Amino acid sequence: MIKQQTLHRFLQINLLVPFALFGLLWLCIATQFYWSALDETAEYYVFEDAYQFVEIPTRIKTSFRIVSDEVEDFPPEIQKRFKNLAMPIDEVQYLSTQGHDVYYLKHHPSKGLDAVFVLHQFAKADSQDIRPLLLVIMLISLLCFALWLLSVIQRVRAPLAQFTQNIQQGQENALVKFEEFQSAQNITLAALASQKQQIEQQKAFASFLSHEVRHPITKLGHQLAQFDHMDELSIETLKQIDALKTTQKETVQLSNTILNLLDVHAPDEKTSCSDLVIELFNWGNSTPFPCQIDTQFEQFPVSLNTEDFALLLNQVNTNMQRYGSGSLRVRLNTNELVFENDIASGRVTSQGFGVGLFIVHAVARKMGWRVESTTVGECFRLILNFK
Repeated sequence: MIKQQTLHRFLQINLLVPFALFGLLWLCIATQFYWSALDETAEYYVFEDAYQFVEIPTRIKTSFRIVSDEVEDFPPEIQKRFKNLAMPIDEVQYLSTQGHDVYYLKHHPSKGLDAVFVLHQFAKADSQDIRPLLLVIMLISLLCFALWLLSVIQRVRAPLAQFTQNIQQGQENALVKFEEFQSAQNITLAALASQKQQIEQQKAFASFLSHEVRHPITKLGHQLAQFDHMDELSIETLKQIDALKTTQKETVQLSNTILNLLDVHAPDEKTSCSDLVIELFNWGNSTPFPCQIDTQFEQFPVSLNTEDFALLLNQVNTNMQRYGSGSLRVRLNTNELVFENDIASGRVTSQGFGVGLFIVHAVARKMGWRVESTTVGECFRLILNFK
């Protein structure tokens, strides 16, 4: 059985704690090297020679060390520097030559005593630089920490893969190592189950509605067809029968439309917007009202089913005839189609905009579009967003 723990605590223990330990280890190593190097630096021994000369004035002159109160005991280049009035007192100076590292000091113990001059010079070939060693230690530490991070990531990757597999296979009772993954798995599977149940209910409702709607409409069609075999019917009766047949056909078309919109399927694959532009202009040329269509030339992908799109445009057509006035303004931008028209007088507050918007929303939902509709004053705007 998997022992669960929180991902937050796991990362704290496996990342923050090792990071703190590595930081303390590096601090200790760097501190030890620093103080060890400080004890062996030329600055320390330069001052030691100056202090010892003040206590016991003993001149020293060797190839690598000179301690004296006479400037003439030093090389000409150093003499010029000691005689420079701008040279700071009691501050070790560094000079790098082609073959040596030179440290020199002008020490003034007190007003009543002469200045003490100290010079140390080291051959660069004999000087040991600890920076490469520190760099190697730092790189090794970082490598160790990086390997540890990779191991932690690997230990998180396995539960994540199991979480993904459980979601794909719908394993509700499977346990995952981390509580966050377990919670996300339970929520996701519950949402998928709810969605599946809704789809099943929608399919059952569509089947029921198909039977309950189509049966009486079909029966009505058969009954109207019987009038075709009757003689001696008046002209007015024939007109009423013809009107009933027209209404029956429109009802059949509307019911088929609604039932088709209730079908559940994935959105169509994305195609170029060229087909949408063609459908749009074909529809605009056939509208009984003025239609101004403005399109752009930039291509973009869009999910499009020409039959459903024609149904949507037909509903826009119907709404415009019932509630609009003037011309319909259509604008196609990148990933957006906008319909805009003025509302006929008296329609703004007294009436809605019919079942057309329901059909528009249903078609847009099938093709994965978003619908926005706004009314500003006496202007109605319908926006279809393809993203």
